[in-house]
Amino acid sequence: MKEIVIAKRQKKVVVPDGTEAFIIDKPLAQTGIAKKPVKNIQIIIGRNCRVKYIFLAGINNLSDSQNRELIIGDKSQVVSYRAYFGAGANDSKFVNSLGKEADFESRVLFYFSGHDSLTANDDYVFAKPGTQGRFSVVGLLNGEAIAKYYSNIIIKPLAQQTDSRIDMKLYLMSRTAKGVMLPGLKIDANEVKAGHGASTFQLSPEDIFYLQSRGLTEKQARELIINSLTARFTDGLPLKFKKEIDSEIKKKNRSK
Repeated sequence: MKEIVIAKRQKKVVVPDGTEAFIIDKPLAQTGIAKKPVKNIQIIIGRNCRVKYIFLAGINNLSDSQNRELIIGDKSQVVSYRAYFGAGANDSKFVNSLGKEADFESRVLFYFSGHDSLTANDDYVFAKPGTQGRFSVVGLLNGEAIAKYYSNIIIKPLAQQTDSRIDMKLYLMSRTAKGVMLPGLKIDANEVKAGHGASTFQLSPEDIFYLQSRGLTEKQARELIINSLTARFTDGLPLKFKKEIDSEIKKKNRSK
């Protein structure tokens, strides 16, 4: 499978028809660089492609914002993995436009701690018939971190016989963390399947006590929960990316 790495000054990526590829997108991988990366990038995926897109905003990202537009061609299959571990204030907007009979799976994982914050907005635009989409967001907040995450399915009049769903879950690891997970549907076609769900979970002292009663320390109990969620997110990724995400998780655990 071809590997495409998005360069720091690149504004557009084009994947030709019929390509099988990994697209690797690591905005501002380290601080102190002379030229900051482009914040607005368009990624155009051709027809009949098989693509895995990996977006990793690491812990060294300070007060950053990133905007992406993904245009997915007819009959292409795309799996998007997006992980946010940045420090400071972070903003993100993704607009995803799906072609005819495209199959798109989007997974998002974020973990913020201390006084970090995230504001994110995802739009999934269905403009043609026969398209399928499954979109999930899992968030972890510790310390006094704050997150506002909005995820919208937009179905245009010509997008008949489409099938889509958003599921969002937020895990509050402390009593002072705050977050909003808000899915939305805007449907202008009458022959579609579309759904959404959102849940917030407070990790209570009772949860930790139960795991401690099974022989785990408090630290081990928290790490078990976090690692379980991370493993679900990284399922299907090559080992090198799993290791990189695990490394970011460990950094966030230390920075809480």
